[in-house]
Amino acid sequence: MADAPLITMMRAFLVAAGAMLCLLLGIGNVNAYSGFGTAVIEDREGIPCFGLPPRALEWVRSPRILQAVMVYHHDTVKAWSFMYDLTPAEPLAPGQCIVYGDLPASATLRTSPQPLIPATLYEVYLNAPTNGPIRGYTAKFCLKAAPDGSTRVIPIRYDKRTGWSAAVCQP
Repeated sequence: MADAPLITMMRAFLVAAGAMLCLLLGIGNVNAYSGFGTAVIEDREGIPCFGLPPRALEWVRSPRILQAVMVYHHDTVKAWSFMYDLTPAEPLAPGQCIVYGDLPASATLRTSPQPLIPATLYEVYLNAPTNGPIRGYTAKFCLKAAPDGSTRVIPIRYDKRTGWSAAVCQP
């Protein structure tokens, strides 16, 4: 019975160590998602136009320098991408966006723009790192075809029931 205080102390230590491990796992999970903000997607006559949220442009002292844009479908197939040359690019001003397929003057094309297919889920990634926690901006979208043959760009939000789905863009 003389070992009872030692056993109690060891149990307390193990419980404290387990609690600390759980706390650290939770903190790591938070950091994993802090590197991305939500990109802005606008409809420009049926063609997506990509920009940064206004709040992202206000809270940082230095202007956001866009380094690259990548558009994917099926998570890995590139539909269009470009990177800016090593020389400093123009900052992306509030309200400014880059139209799908329009290559900025100082950028290098990496993947030629592919035709966007209605009812297909796409994702855009804008590489615009800052001194803060945000390294880039991402958003999902699809095109919805109208009976007259025109298309509309629809930003996709995550739904707890359906996940990331282009169902809103089905005819």
